Amino acid sequence: MELKSPSKAFGTAFWLGFALVALVGVTIAALFWIFDHPFGTNWDEARYINNAYKDVWSFRQEGLFGLAKSILGSDRSRPSAFRILVLPFTLPLGVSPQRLRIISFACLWLTVGLTFLAARCIAGSAAGAFAALFLITCPIIVAPNLRFYVDYPLYLAIAGLMYFLLADWQREQPSRWGWVGIGLALGLGAWSKPPIVLIATPILLLTWALSYYQITTGHTLKSLLKAVGLAIVVMSPWWVLNFSQSFAKAFRSGGYTPHSLGPKGSIETLWKWCGVFVQTMLGQTLALLTLAILLGVIVQSLRHRVNLTSNQWAAIALGFAGSLPMLILGAFGTNHNPRLLAPALLPLAVAIGILAALTGWTTSRWLSAAAVALLGFQLTVMVSPSASDGTYQKGDAASQNWLWGDPSVTMQRIEQWDWSQLKALCDQRQLKDPVISYLGSHLMLNVPQIARPWVQANEPVRIHWLWQEHKGEIDWAQVMRFVDASNVVLVAPTYIGTVLDRQSINNRHNPEFVQRLEANPRFDKPILFTVGRFERLPLLVFLQKPGQMPNPVPADMATNPFQ
Repeated sequence: MELKSPSKAFGTAFWLGFALVALVGVTIAALFWIFDHPFGTNWDEARYINNAYKDVWSFRQEGLFGLAKSILGSDRSRPSAFRILVLPFTLPLGVSPQRLRIISFACLWLTVGLTFLAARCIAGSAAGAFAALFLITCPIIVAPNLRFYVDYPLYLAIAGLMYFLLADWQREQPSRWGWVGIGLALGLGAWSKPPIVLIATPILLLTWALSYYQITTGHTLKSLLKAVGLAIVVMSPWWVLNFSQSFAKAFRSGGYTPHSLGPKGSIETLWKWCGVFVQTMLGQTLALLTLAILLGVIVQSLRHRVNLTSNQWAAIALGFAGSLPMLILGAFGTNHNPRLLAPALLPLAVAIGILAALTGWTTSRWLSAAAVALLGFQLTVMVSPSASDGTYQKGDAASQNWLWGDPSVTMQRIEQWDWSQLKALCDQRQLKDPVISYLGSHLMLNVPQIARPWVQANEPVRIHWLWQEHKGEIDWAQVMRFVDASNVVLVAPTYIGTVLDRQSINNRHNPEFVQRLEANPRFDKPILFTVGRFERLPLLVFLQKPGQMPNPVPADMATNPFQ
């Protein structure tokens, strides 16, 4: 396709400036969000923050040996890149949720930068800027990076893989050290999450096939094998020790039914998944723009108006090869949490950026104006809600019906409960290594959230969730047997919760549980805590009577010890 000269309004400098302004704007909004949340925002983030505290305590007590033992030997089901990358900051400065999140978001800057460079290698700086804008406006890319999750090193690894592959894409032979970058990116991905296999494997296979048929010459089988060999060396310290645990966790996560949209592979489930992809992963306006770009390419190809080189088509195919397999497997899977599929958007961003630049979306006045309007609108929706707006606190209907909501709730404030008051109460009662049980479910009422003050102080605590809906009907005899082995029992009697994560089901027995506890002669009358910033909730704390010894902890009571 013969592209028009860039208009004065939409030249390369404009797209570079637009991308930079968008990234800075999202970052400013992110910093406000980060400092407005002094504690973890859910079970997962609270657990990862606790791990960071434990790593620093291990180093302070036992030095590098203790740190290595903590990194390689605790939480063995999760590769630990997300814990290692923060150590240069947490070891000298200490741990705080805000510091961990800032590091995560800083790595998003690096990810966006590598994505920009990858697309620029094929179609110039405008393509790189468009690819960067694609990522910045994806709510499922931005929202998890506001938190301290395991994902941010995986994003960095995938972006690095795409860059080091495309940097040599149009060379006549492999560069001397290109395979090192590819190998290090693969190694980082293996230290991040097992799903790197679903993205890297089709990318590397397609790269080899293109080289074999001499469509591209920048990579050879030898250079790719050297990269894979280096990756194996880099990943070995973790995977040799933790292979079975990590893959078992990956399969358990894939089969997690509370995040399922319906029966696996059914038409209704696939339709709902398409809704999640449009609403949550891309956002409505970015999805519309992406569809317009793809339809435009198809129409122009049918009219023989697209004039791309074989190298450019191959690079676009590489981006789709890295994204489509994971997205398809996710659609036909059980766990439809869009955060698990978000890594597939990085190769897709490169492909869309290249297509946009080579088919007129960064040069044509009208196409550029449409793209700017759509991208600008979604960015505005993502960052603009006022903290005084009630809907900003509770979210709109999307946050009630879609896990991770849509662009309007990307920066939504989350409830925060300060569990230090519970530790202060236990210290007052001289409860050392207390056994704490609770019934019900809330983003703030879970094992790692409750444990945080003890982990932060490097003191032991044992916590047990008394009943979960996916384990069947509640067995009151078993629940009360576990209660009698506890020093402290917690319940939020009036909280119902949302249908997401089955909170409403997990909380349905709370009122009856209060009645049973009040009738238990082992416990004092409950102490009332009022928790929450936006929705003030009563939390009842039942303590064993002074001098009353709890029963021994039963063997079938999983108390999740923290030390």
